[in-house]
Amino acid sequence: RPAFPSGVFESINEAKRWVAQFAHWYNTAHLHSAIRFVTPNDRHCGRDIEILKHRKTVYADARARYPERWSRNTRNWNPIQQVVLNPNQVPIRHIG
Repeated sequence: RPAFPSGVFESINEAKRWVAQFAHWYNTAHLHSAIRFVTPNDRHCGRDIEILKHRKTVYADARARYPERWSRNTRNWNPIQQVVLNPNQVPIRHIG
């Protein structure tokens, strides 16, 4: 993120404030590429389905009206079915 602080926070409260603001931005404003450019909050609340349905229609209409602008298909605007954190990470096995 471009606004990530480059130095040390002056206090724990300043760090907490920055993290709270970052988390708010990330969850409510950041359009996440792994979930088809919707916000994590939109995905969590189920709003992604309507947002992506609308995008799919807008892009299909634009492609039909201006086919010369499209050399390939539009983006895949189907909702992501499963979201996985750290998909390439090996699971930890607990020995009991």
